[in-house]
Amino acid sequence: MDKFRRKFIIYALLAAFVLAAVLLLAVNLISFAAAAGDADRATQQIVDGEEPDSGARYFMIGFDKEKNLLADPVNQTELSDEDAVTLARKLRGEKNGKTGWVNTVYRYRVFKDKDADTKYVIALERSEQLRPVNRMLAISLISGAASLVLWFVFLLLVTPRLLKPMEGVDRKQKQFIAEAEKEFKVPLTVIAADAEILELENGASEHTQSIRRQVSKMNNTARQLAELSLFEAKPEKAEYDLSAAATEAGEHAQALFAKQGKTLTLDIQDNVRFTGDEDAARNMLTEIVGNALKFSLTRASLMLCQTEGGYTEISCVNDTELALKGKVRQVFDRFVRLENADGKPGSGLGLSYLRDAVKAMNGRVEAEVNNGEFVIRIRL
Repeated sequence: MDKFRRKFIIYALLAAFVLAAVLLLAVNLISFAAAAGDADRATQQIVDGEEPDSGARYFMIGFDKEKNLLADPVNQTELSDEDAVTLARKLRGEKNGKTGWVNTVYRYRVFKDKDADTKYVIALERSEQLRPVNRMLAISLISGAASLVLWFVFLLLVTPRLLKPMEGVDRKQKQFIAEAEKEFKVPLTVIAADAEILELENGASEHTQSIRRQVSKMNNTARQLAELSLFEAKPEKAEYDLSAAATEAGEHAQALFAKQGKTLTLDIQDNVRFTGDEDAARNMLTEIVGNALKFSLTRASLMLCQTEGGYTEISCVNDTELALKGKVRQVFDRFVRLENADGKPGSGLGLSYLRDAVKAMNGRVEAEVNNGEFVIRIRL
């Protein structure tokens, strides 16, 4: 549940960050656009031969068609005449009517005098007008960061109480699974022993064989319950040959497929190594080929490869009679059995175990049905 709590806090912080970023960005863009609009109106006044607001500082420098500097340039800014001319030459290449910002605080406009075939560059200094805009930006960033910190503290304080009911349900479910697994063991052992005694005294019969089959099914269910509970602990990690494990699981399953008149094709890349819990990986591979054996119609395939990005991919495909199409996420929920599971042995825990095993390896698993094929894909 701690992992779920961490995810909840991360997603809540991410949502708050996105919302705050959008709002603050919109406010600051509107403020900046208003400052730019005021500056453009002032430069247009200069173009029209009017004086801008009192206190406005600008330079206006003209060039003839040969790009020579016209006489008597106007420079009221803090820039030297040489720097102003250099900046004007830099902006001269802009198209007629172009406006924009340069050197952070100068709003420029380029315009052309068609009669004299000259081009002018006006740059209006707007440091005073941009000061409140920059102040708003700083306040937005500080208040946004402070809000996220406060939201994080609030989530840390509130989530334990908020998630307490879910923690109780999760704890009871795990406790039930653990206790059910334990409670299965003793009676199953007694039943198996009694069946063996009956066979010794009276010989094997259809009834004792039936008892043994049912005990075997229940033992499988108990094993799956035990495997589910094991993932509450963190196993030790070690590097192992995943290719060898997949080949072993596949070759063993091929014999079982053949007994049922089905085929299992293997496509295993050599020397794929992985660091993690080897027993969990072997159980995972056994589970996916076992699921394919149980629910395939005539064929299945197991594939293992390593991508260029360093990921390990495992997929198992089998033909199916399911009428579903697309993703089937529900198959990974505990005790869920799809429509094609009627009459087949199982408890609906196998793929739930597979999901937990993949999560323990920091991987991702998905299942889908397409074109009459049921596909399980794992990425580690």
